[in-house]
Amino acid sequence: MLSTRQLRYFVEIADCGSFSAAAERLFVAQSALSRQIKDMESRLQRRCSNARASAKTHGGRRGFFAAGQKPAQ
Repeated sequence: MLSTRQLRYFVEIADCGSFSAAAERLFVAQSALSRQIKDMESRLQRRCSNARASAKTHGGRRGFFAAGQKPAQ
């Protein structure tokens, strides 16, 4: 099961467009943020983000919409 922390982190990454900006906004280390997203992807057995540009993959976009969020273009 996913934690609310993982969902909050995922939404923040999508909003900010990068792991580093999201980590700064969330006041957490980027490594901790990356670890939480990696764990989330492992649980879902699906990649949710592209580490290079933090662009959401198809699976990630579906999760973002399921969380009730509208992704920034």
